[in-house]
Amino acid sequence: MKTILQLKIALILAFVLPQSVNSQFTNHERDTKWNIGFNMGGVWQDGDIKLDRPGFGYGFTIGKGIYEDPGKFWSIDVRFRYMKGFTYGQELTRLDSADIMDNTIYSSNPSNYKNTLGYTYLNSKTMIHDFSLDGVLNFHMLRERTGVLLSVFGGLGVTDYKTRTNLLNSDNFNKIYNYGSLDPNNVTKRDLKDLQDREYETRAL
Repeated sequence: MKTILQLKIALILAFVLPQSVNSQFTNHERDTKWNIGFNMGGVWQDGDIKLDRPGFGYGFTIGKGIYEDPGKFWSIDVRFRYMKGFTYGQELTRLDSADIMDNTIYSSNPSNYKNTLGYTYLNSKTMIHDFSLDGVLNFHMLRERTGVLLSVFGGLGVTDYKTRTNLLNSDNFNKIYNYGSLDPNNVTKRDLKDLQDREYETRAL
């Protein structure tokens, strides 16, 4: 008998409590309908140069509710979103002079590269900026009753990126790196990183 009574009380609370606590989660009189958020996380990218490791990104959102009425199933927001991130690339396979003889990045830089070594290892640093304007459809009634906000969104965006390569050795009169001390059959990422100054000074074409 005691178990049945407890079950009945639990069922009553399950139906009544969500209705009685609406005001605790959403106060329409004080809600300005503006919202702001921040985010961060890993960044991945596919390109001609293999990804060395996942990069890092961060950004923010700012939005405003344009349709939000008490008791309605849906609400609608508009939101601006900006994200910035970067990735690094590093090739372990050497690029021979025959493959770069017409590349202006190499031919326009002071170096004894072509006469002494004849190959290099490609690397890159890519900076990414993403801008978008979203429309957001919210499950408003769920938020009113439980405090949980679920949303579906979509919009238009623009992405800008710039890629640079660590081509020149600032410790050696800005000449192209001389990788002749490395074994091309057994080179590792650590070998290359120890040799490079990580400045990424040259704009990749």
